[in-house]
Order: sequence, then structure tokens, then C-alpha cells
Amino acid sequence: MDEGTLLDTAQMLIVEQKYQQANNILDKILEEDISNKEALIKKGYISLQQKDINFAIELFDQVLMSHPKDENALTYKADALCHMGDYAKAMKFYEEALAKNSMHFQANKNYNIAIRAQGKKLGFEYKKNIDILKSKKRDLQRMQQKLEHLLEERKIKEEARLESLRAAQIEEEKAKKRTASISQRKNSVNANTGVVRRGSEVIKTYRLRLFELNKQKDKIYEREQSLLEKEASYLEMLKTLDTEKQKLSQKEEEVWSSLQEERKALEKEKKRLKEERKALKKAMADEKKKNGRKFERA
Repeated sequence: MDEGTLLDTAQMLIVEQKYQQANNILDKILEEDISNKEALIKKGYISLQQKDINFAIELFDQVLMSHPKDENALTYKADALCHMGDYAKAMKFYEEALAKNSMHFQANKNYNIAIRAQGKKLGFEYKKNIDILKSKKRDLQRMQQKLEHLLEERKIKEEARLESLRAAQIEEEKAKKRTASISQRKNSVNANTGVVRRGSEVIKTYRLRLFELNKQKDKIYEREQSLLEKEASYLEMLKTLDTEKQKLSQKEEEVWSSLQEERKALEKEKKRLKEERKALKKAMADEKKKNGRKFERA
């Protein structure tokens, strides 16, 4: 049985969806001629029907390496890419097939389907990007509110610290006055040993109190420095958040502009296809009239 007969038999089996039997015949042909274009295309078509998309693309690529303008291989590879959801790349292969043969029925039909699917996909991606941007904006707003809350708490703590510091200073002044008063009393006290001893103990007590107040004052100063450092850090975070917010706004504008351009390109492509359809219908009508006239003459 010659090659042509085997290919016809395989085609009949494909039409009857007897893919395994058709594959066996095609494998025999490829054993004799591994680069047989028709056998590779039919085998790729069977793989496409059986959802083995990657293997189908490998077979179509093998054909396109030696026959880069083959309209059937280009169309079937575009179909496979549509199955994978890569409509933009599939449209390029449909366009190459239609450039070779603008009357190719399957390429014209599936090209329109791919255009509509790509439009839906772009709309979904735009909505998804908008949702992501909105989510990031909400996160930034929450972070900004949290920082404002922290700054408010820091302000309240700072006021309390200053109040505490003022109270400590007042207490220190009182202690100094008591110390001065005790010193005066010590100078004016009589030679009574007991009175002098009690005065010394009181002075010692006040000195210890003064020492403790000075320690508290140092601690309050250290806390003040720490709070100032935190405030500087919060302000830096606020600046970073403002910068990020501006970037997100710019990104949103870029996404919107890109989608608008893509939509315009799709509308333009639809108009071109509509014109090609009209031209195709007119050519088919003229051909039909021409054949009708030939038939009448005959």
C-alpha cells in the first residue's frame, strides 16, 4: 500500500475518531520517512484531540522547521496555544496562516474566537490588578492609621514624662529647701548631742532622697532620647509609605493606559477581520456567479 493510500486511510480513521488505529498507520509512514509533513500534522492533530497539547506542539514545530509557511501546521499550533490559554501568541500564528491563505476557514473562525477570548482575559487581568492595587492601598491606609495611633500614644507618653519630670524638679527644689533649712537649724542648734545627731540623720535622709531623684531624672532623660529616636523612625516609615502610595498610583495609571491601548488594537483588528469577511463573501459570490455562467454556457 503506497504512502498516499495510507494517509487517506489514516484520515478516514481520524474522521471516525479511531485515533489509535490512525496513529499506528501514521507511525508506519514515519518509520519510512521521519519528516513526512502530512503524517506529522495528522499525528499532531490526534494528540491535540487527545489533550496531549505539549506533544502536539512538538510535532507542529517539527513541521514548521522545514515548512515555516504551512497554513495547516500554523493553524493547528495556534489551536494548541489556545488550549493552553496563550491567546496572544496563538493570534500571531493565525495571522501567519491567513497571510498564506486568507480563505482558510478554520484559521478565520478560530482567529475570531481567540480575539474574543483575549479580550475577556485582558478584562479579567485588569480587574485582578485593580483588586491587588486596592488591597495594597487598604494595607497602606491601615499602616498609616497604626503609625498615627503610635505617634498619638507617643505624644501622650511624652506629655506624661514631661509632667513627671516637672514633678521631680519640684520635689528636688523642695528637698534643697529642706536641706538648707536643716543646715540653718544645725548651725543654730545648741550643744545638745541628741539634736545634732537627729539633724545629721535627717540631712543624710534628704541627701539620699536627692540622689534617688537625680537617678530618676537621668532615667527620664534616657527615655526621652529613646522616644525621640522612635519618633524619627516613625516619620521615616511615613515617608516610605507615601512613596509607595505614589508608586501604586502610577502603576494603576500605567495598567489602565496599557489596557486601553490593547482594547483599541483589538477593535482595529475586529474591523480588519470584518472587512476581510466582506471581501471573502464577495469573492465567493463572484466565483459562484462565474461558475454559474460557465455552467449556462456549457
